[in-house]
Order: sequence, then structure tokens, then C-alpha cells
Amino acid sequence: MRCNRGRAPHASKEAKGEGKEEMVEVDTVRKEENGTSGSARLIRIDHMNDQKGYQKLLKKWASQLGLRGVLYWKMGERRVEDVFVALVGDHDGEQIKEFSTRLRTQYVDVNLRGIRCRERQSKVIWESTSFVSSTNIS
Repeated sequence: MRCNRGRAPHASKEAKGEGKEEMVEVDTVRKEENGTSGSARLIRIDHMNDQKGYQKLLKKWASQLGLRGVLYWKMGERRVEDVFVALVGDHDGEQIKEFSTRLRTQYVDVNLRGIRCRERQSKVIWESTSFVSSTNIS
């Protein structure tokens, strides 16, 4: 007997290989009279071999540094690919810089052989050191 492993036509985006996950619920961005003032950065990560471990670590860092953020990704054949990390922090942006430093200097993923590795294929797509917005990134 053969098993049909195809996806149902009503499958969710995540089941189809696209995903979104909120990194931190706590709003630590300073409020000003006309809205929220802060720094923001959009980072592209080429891939994640250990999706659960990598995302857990990114959430931990965001929480430790008082950042809010969102992850977007698509599922490749064997791993998560084209990961976008949107981060929002306080006005001076030091926490976002520390997040990026940790991303490049600490072990965050495993290679195809299961050996721990640092993130070397990340790229800052966009950043702003000062903006005012009346809405929060979620």
C-alpha cells in the first residue's frame, strides 16, 4: 500500500514552507509624545540547518537585549532558507548592534555534518537609527 504524502489544498502557509514567528512579546521600545522612537534593522540570514535551536537562540538574545522582532522564512528542500529578522530597539541602537555582533561571533547553527558554526552569511538589508512610528512591529 502506498502512502500519499502530498499536502492538502487548504494547508497553512507554514505547512507550505513559509513561516513567521514573533520573537518577543514584551514591548521595550521607549515611547515619545508623537509615537515610538527607536532603532530598527532588517537582517537576512541565508539558511538555518537547526531551525528550532537557531530560533530559540535568537529569541533568547532578543529577550536579553530588550529587543522586539519578527522572523520570516521559507522552507527549502532540507533546511530553512531566506530568513529575515526584523528587529526594533531603543533610540541609540546599541542592543541591535550587540545582537548582530553575537550573530557573527557565537555558535548559532550546525553545518550539514552536525558541527556547530557561526553565522557568516548574514547581511544587513536595512537599518534606521532614528525613526518615529505610531505603530509597533509585531
